[in-house]
Amino acid sequence: MPDKTDPKKTYALLEKKYRLPDYSFLQQNFDIDMIEPERLTLREVRRKMHEKIEWIAKVLESWLQPDTNLQNLYEVGIFNEEDKKKVYLIYKELMSLHSSSLILEIQGNDELNAEFIRDFGDRWKILRTQVLKYFENVKIGWNKESQIEEKLGYFG
Repeated sequence: MPDKTDPKKTYALLEKKYRLPDYSFLQQNFDIDMIEPERLTLREVRRKMHEKIEWIAKVLESWLQPDTNLQNLYEVGIFNEEDKKKVYLIYKELMSLHSSSLILEIQGNDELNAEFIRDFGDRWKILRTQVLKYFENVKIGWNKESQIEEKLGYFG
């Protein structure tokens, strides 16, 4: 009987049975330690991965289809057309993963959840680097002088 109070031991059994990514990778990238130890199931791990997909997709969407708030309008101006095309391809891949995860909410079993965890774990290693590049570009963009400050003037 596994120790339900030790998430690493619980996960180790799942990892071995389903050939999953190691605990430290999932912890570092998807915060699986936030799952209560007694609820550590493949479904819950996939849900933590799904949260990351949703969060990043939402940010990318704000760059592709900006709202009329200052943050989105400024950030979308940081990217050239080629960057926007690449961001869209990342967004499209994330939305495909999002849909796959939603399907598993309805028809998922341990084997299908494990397959998603394995596949997305592998894909995330590449996506993470791609996404990070654009997040870093936005950070740099916010630190640069901009013409928008001149257009806005003083509101006080």
